[in-house]
Order: sequence, then structure tokens, then C-alpha cells
Amino acid sequence: MNLKTKIVLGSISSILLTFVILLGVFFINKGLLQTAYDESRQEGLNIAHLSFLSNTISTLENQQVSFTRNRKLKKGIKKGNVKLVKSEIEPLLNRLSAAHLLSDIYVVDKSSHILYASDKALIGQAFKSDLLHTSVTEVKIKSGLEVNPNGLLAINTVIPINARGKILGGIILVRHYSAILD
Repeated sequence: MNLKTKIVLGSISSILLTFVILLGVFFINKGLLQTAYDESRQEGLNIAHLSFLSNTISTLENQQVSFTRNRKLKKGIKKGNVKLVKSEIEPLLNRLSAAHLLSDIYVVDKSSHILYASDKALIGQAFKSDLLHTSVTEVKIKSGLEVNPNGLLAINTVIPINARGKILGGIILVRHYSAILD
């Protein structure tokens, strides 16, 4: 092999080696950029999601007056009258559901037994909820994420219902988590 051929082969080898190195650097940088993009996108989504959750909770908490000033509803809760509670709650549920503010409402008596739920099979069962217990104990509206008796993750806003300083029960306003994501 003559010198000219050796120089040409050496040059081609150097060019190919440089190309392979540059290609490797390109793919490494592309992977790093994609990872950085994915992380920043996820962080942005998390911030937007938290903001939306906060707005949803605030909207649910603003609905308290519809429930706390309803004397017939209070009477139904106090007496455990399922029919009276249903007749007072369903128009409110329909209005708030039509506005896409609620997915469901649970009404419970002071012993946490369900007096009203969209799923009629749940009526009479105990509503087990730390949020409900805290809200009724502190007599304050409380909101948070919980799994409801139907097994769905939801934002629950608990409104304690009292009359003359005595706890009668509570109303749990429910916005299913899947409905928020849609």
C-alpha cells in the first residue's frame, strides 16, 4: 500500500470516528434535553393541577350556605328522615351537578350513618372518614382527598350541620378525582 492510500484511509477513518463521536454526543444531549423537558412539563402540570384542586375546593366550600341555612334539611337530619333529606338535597345536587361542581353528595347523621347518597345501597351504612370526624369535632368546614364508600378517589368537602350549638350531622360534597382530570 502506498503512502497516498494510507493517508486517504487514515483521513476516512478519522472522519468516520469523528462522525460516530458526534453522533453519540448528539444522542446523549437529545436524551438529556428530553429528560429536562419532561421534568419541567410535569412540574408545570403539577402546579396547574394543584391550582385547579385549590379552586375546586374553594368552589365546594362556597356552597355551604345552600345547606347550612336549610331548616327542613336540618330537621330531616336531626330526625333521621331519609325522605325529607332526599327531597331537600336532590334539587341542590341537580343544580350543582348541572354546573359541573359536584359528582355526589352524602348526608350523614351525628353517628355518621348515611341518610342520603346517590347510590341507594349506601343509605344506612356508616361513612368512615377522618375528614368527617375532624370537621364535626371542630365544627369547621374541611376539605381533602379521600376514598369514598363507593371506592372512588374524590375531593371531599365536609360541612358540619348544627342547630343551636349541637351537631346534627354533616354533608359531604364530593367531586370525583376522575371528573377533575377530564
